Amino acid sequence: KCLICSSNKVLKISSNFQGYIEGTFYDIWECKNCNTQFIDANKIDKKVYDIIYSNSDTIGYDRYFKYAEKIKKQNSPLKYLVKQESAYYPVLEYLKNNPRRLRILEVGCGEGYLTYALNRCGHDAIGLDISQEAVKSAKEHFGDNFVASDIKNYNSQEKFDLIVSIMTIEHVPNPNEFIANCKRLLKPDGKILITSPSK
Repeated sequence: KCLICSSNKVLKISSNFQGYIEGTFYDIWECKNCNTQFIDANKIDKKVYDIIYSNSDTIGYDRYFKYAEKIKKQNSPLKYLVKQESAYYPVLEYLKNNPRRLRILEVGCGEGYLTYALNRCGHDAIGLDISQEAVKSAKEHFGDNFVASDIKNYNSQEKFDLIVSIMTIEHVPNPNEFIANCKRLLKPDGKILITSPSK
């Protein structure tokens, strides 16, 4: 079944696609109903994220280390990120139309540069990531506004005005459960802003 729309109209479009960890291979599926492509995320060893974030040369992820390195030199860190990748543009647009100071949770913060940029914009942001390595690096670069946890096990009595998740939802085993866990951490009028790469 499709992870997004639960359709049974799924076809395997690739077999034995090599993963980041040597010796791992995955089948890639495509939903003919909603056009989503996915793998069985339950087969992914969560340690892969610690491996990725402990090596600044990991293909596809190396740019994140560069952002973390360069962002502190920017007058407008959020605009800098938008110029690097369009996935950050909705965050900038949303904040332009909401000038008040917001309590923000970034889910899947990685190296922490977006959380840093949000704080530099005058908001009160914290970052959450499942990778201990990523959170360790984020704290070294940007301070203590980071927690190593997944959203399901993040127990906060605090509620947020905005939850931001940039290019993370495509990594979670159950996107609908992920959104439900975000929703439980929102204030009654809170919003969730999610972006995902376009194939």
